[in-house]
Amino acid sequence: MQIRSWRSLGVLLVVAGILGGVMVGCSSSETQVSMKPLSQTAVITDDSGISTDGSAAWPTVLAAQSETTDAYVDADAGSGYLIVGDSGQNAEQRVREAVASSGVSTLIIALGMRDVDAGYVDEEQAVSAITAALAPAASVGVRVVVLAPISVTGEWNSLARQWASWLMEAAQSVGVEYLNPVESGWIVADGQVADSTGLHFTREGSMTFAEELSEHLGLGESEQ
Repeated sequence: MQIRSWRSLGVLLVVAGILGGVMVGCSSSETQVSMKPLSQTAVITDDSGISTDGSAAWPTVLAAQSETTDAYVDADAGSGYLIVGDSGQNAEQRVREAVASSGVSTLIIALGMRDVDAGYVDEEQAVSAITAALAPAASVGVRVVVLAPISVTGEWNSLARQWASWLMEAAQSVGVEYLNPVESGWIVADGQVADSTGLHFTREGSMTFAEELSEHLGLGESEQ
């Protein structure tokens, strides 16, 4: 299933409310959420940016905390840099679509965990795909913030750490920002921030993650 909808802070069309009404009986791997590109802040992410409990997922919370008027969010279940999710678009295509949006000045890319889960271990292939995805945004002067693979459980294996280093390497090569939420302590493996699938944040997890990211990016104070 693919879901496309809009979110404007003026109208406050909350994605979580839509998902809460339509996701009964649907697995997270069957859902892709994308929003109309009207904002200053854009987010491209995977399952971590999709809520399954009716609460607002972290990209929606982040947008509400920011001073921008609209948000562009592309949360595609099962997606990564090497893996194509439910939308059928690869990471580079998704970035190009986002930066083509009018007014986008900051782009947050939070992918990689599904690549880790799939066991992709080829460094050359991974760095090539990551660099190709980052280049379109870096070349037009958009502020790009690349996040290390988001493990909503706060637990990493050796391959996740390897992917984090590849992401950092690629980010540095094209001159964009890199953040590691797991090693920064934003995500704590306390059993409260992840749902039972281990793919999605709980409401508490989304709020905490968005608050930390918002503070780092200077987008405004968290609204609990």
